[in-house]
Amino acid sequence: MPIPVRKVFWSLLAGSLLLAAAHLWVSLAPPVSPTGFRYDALISAFNLENEANLPNWYATILLFSITLASLVIFYLRRGGSKWAVFWLGFAVIFLLLSLEEAAQLREVLFHTFFLPAIAAIYLPLGLLLVIGVGVYFFIIKRTDRPLQGWIISGLVVFVLGGVGGGRLHFPIVVKEWLEMFGEILVLCGCLREMNVLLRK
Repeated sequence: MPIPVRKVFWSLLAGSLLLAAAHLWVSLAPPVSPTGFRYDALISAFNLENEANLPNWYATILLFSITLASLVIFYLRRGGSKWAVFWLGFAVIFLLLSLEEAAQLREVLFHTFFLPAIAAIYLPLGLLLVIGVGVYFFIIKRTDRPLQGWIISGLVVFVLGGVGGGRLHFPIVVKEWLEMFGEILVLCGCLREMNVLLRK
């Protein structure tokens, strides 16, 4: 039975929009009891500026799901194509990104070793990703337009969200939602590729 990619997409998109709306709620109108007590735990749980909360968990799960889906694609392709190794590399990069999201690796590196986060984490991973994706999707899989559409658009949106908070001065809710939306697109592209391979 094929994976219902469209249903997965709309469900995950709805989840990301709900988290963005929850952030706006706790930021613009923090919940307060009739006696004046502020629900700080609730505010912290949905505030996109905080770590180790529900939006952070959601993003980590999306990134790790991309890792798992990429590993399945690698397993399904390993005997029939020398380019199957691309999916193994893709899985490793998204595994590192999921660990970074879960463990706040940027903050640890910056505060412990005084390494700028963009140089220590995102620049090497981003360079590997750009080279790998460019070769694979524009040369090896150049005729597979649907797969290109999901993955390439997802990576572009993900990177836009990643740089949006610094260079483009996006509000935090826009920056974080763009990252989640990009992750959803990439994941759905991986699920579509799994469907194609499982039908063979």
